[in-house]
Amino acid sequence: MLSTAPVSADIKTSDGSQSTPNSESTPSSDITKSSNEPTLALSSSTTLKDIPSTEASSNSNSNLNSTSQTETTSASPTIRASTTEASPNTATVTTESEFWSAIANQSITTILLASDIVANPLNRVSSESPAGSIQRNLIIDGQNHNLSYDTTAYTSQILYAGISGIDVTFQNLSMGSTAYPNNNYYGIFTINQSNVSLNIRNFSYYAANGGQPFYANGNTGSIINFYGANTFNSNGSNSGGEFVERFLTVNFKSGSNTSVYNDTPSSTAIFYSSGSMVLNLESNAKLNIKSSKNAFSYGTTTVNLQDNSYLGYEAFYGTNYKVTSPQITNSSTATFNGGLNSEIDFTSNEYPLNVSSTTINSNAMKAVYVKNNLNKVATTSNLVLKRTDSLPSQYDLNALSLDGIQSKPVSNIAYNSSLTISPTTYNNGKSFLYTNQPSINSANFNSQVGDSLSNLNATISTDFDYRKNVKVSNTRLYSDGNINSSDSQTAINTAAITPTVITTNDSTPISSDIPGGKTLYVYYNAQSGSSFAGYTIQSNWAESVVVQSKYSSLSFPDSAIMFSQPITGPFEMSSAYLVKNLGNVPVNIKPNAISDTNTNVKLVENSFSSDQQVMLSLHGVSSTSSHDWNFKNPDSTTLVINPYFTDSNSVNYSINGNYSGPLIGIQNVSYKITFNWAQ
Repeated sequence: MLSTAPVSADIKTSDGSQSTPNSESTPSSDITKSSNEPTLALSSSTTLKDIPSTEASSNSNSNLNSTSQTETTSASPTIRASTTEASPNTATVTTESEFWSAIANQSITTILLASDIVANPLNRVSSESPAGSIQRNLIIDGQNHNLSYDTTAYTSQILYAGISGIDVTFQNLSMGSTAYPNNNYYGIFTINQSNVSLNIRNFSYYAANGGQPFYANGNTGSIINFYGANTFNSNGSNSGGEFVERFLTVNFKSGSNTSVYNDTPSSTAIFYSSGSMVLNLESNAKLNIKSSKNAFSYGTTTVNLQDNSYLGYEAFYGTNYKVTSPQITNSSTATFNGGLNSEIDFTSNEYPLNVSSTTINSNAMKAVYVKNNLNKVATTSNLVLKRTDSLPSQYDLNALSLDGIQSKPVSNIAYNSSLTISPTTYNNGKSFLYTNQPSINSANFNSQVGDSLSNLNATISTDFDYRKNVKVSNTRLYSDGNINSSDSQTAINTAAITPTVITTNDSTPISSDIPGGKTLYVYYNAQSGSSFAGYTIQSNWAESVVVQSKYSSLSFPDSAIMFSQPITGPFEMSSAYLVKNLGNVPVNIKPNAISDTNTNVKLVENSFSSDQQVMLSLHGVSSTSSHDWNFKNPDSTTLVINPYFTDSNSVNYSINGNYSGPLIGIQNVSYKITFNWAQ
């Protein structure tokens, strides 16, 4: 009986200097397994190890009744945290009488609602002070409950500042309901004193009658601050009013989100001032307004938008108030100062928007977007837009015709320059858009190769929130030699290749399973991440030609090749031995040498001359070919193993042979095979 005691194989890897049939030299930039890898033995008692690899504020959308909120601003007024602990300065109320008693008790500084309350202002308590007078710092914390007023006195104040220099807070509270839709047009807290701050946090408001949330009388130091998520719905036909009247300063604090809907009669603007008013949208604040009023503002109004803030104002022809000439400002001037990456949207519907006496100073803003939703000309007058930044970014004025055709009436608006935008400037279209032309700071494309890995990665750096579009092609996508020509850009745009969309500046795979040495044509551009209906704002396509790095690696089984021949004669009894290509290039492999150190059984090439002789061959099979190498004299024939991502990425080896006999007991033999492979 003939049996292997070990049959072994040394595996040697080739480098660029080794010459084998059909091999090619390896460029210095390619990656190849080192030729000084340790010898790997293949036998019944030796374990093969695989060749090691070489591998290259967000704004909260929480419920309005949220009881917690994080503030990052350093200019916040003092607002005491609500508490449920017993305190002589805290009143927990469940009924109307308890609520009015707590309001009247000037020693109470925190009122906690423990249930929904419907209160009639006629039942206010006036024993310590005039009914409804607040003469101390006070927090009214709804604890996610509702406070509604049972009243028809739409023109009478309910709660008001009785002294100067106090802070009053309404938080975690909803006010009004469809069952009790009445309030008063002096607001939820009337201010006729100086240096009074009103703080609104996580608050919702509904009123059909007497629908004006905030009123002050223009007193020195009258300030209102909005925190968290807030909604205001004034929608009725009786004694309506502004959203904010005669406060000197209105602050939408960092990260806040405030939504306003107002369709009520009388009053001319959402923000009304008898002198001047300053609105501050702090970083990441959002303010959305939809109004049937005549104007966004009345009086001299300055709106400051800090970084990443957003202001949206939409004018419409209401049910309760009907205006045919909506305006931004009804009296005096409105000045908007937009900071880095901030955005202003002005929208009209049934009638175009009058933007006279309105100036927007853009300090690296994301966009100024003015549009009409009903395919009418967007504006009736001139808007003055001043670019105040000195960034190298290119800003353009884009427009959309009434038929929805995009154009660019003004290109490359210089910094420290002013542009007067009349309807003729944007060709009497339905919208115009001032925004920076997306640009790419840098673009790098690098091969990432390793075992069973052959990617092309892109690192494309841009400013702002641009998305990057990348198309990878095997051929050049344009033919006129000028990638910036209109025909070339159109050809790239319309090429039937699904782009990879990248939204970060980090390295991102854009193609995989790429053959080593393959030339790829990479096309990329930057596109505005903001959604402006009908517009595509993007840079021209650019091109980069990349050659994928080559990488060679083979894996060999951990187990040994074994055979056992219990009788004389030919045999094909060895177990399978699978060698896989883990690289991205085809590999030519062959047994280079087979050593024989056995003394009990003689290895012969073609025929037997005596007993105790054996003929052996190594049989290799790939998906495309096969070959037998004689153990005694292996020839130089190679088999091709294709890259890992193909169906022909392996060779299966086995051992065939013939034993002359005789059967005089088990005869253990051992052989060592050295493989040679190259690209």
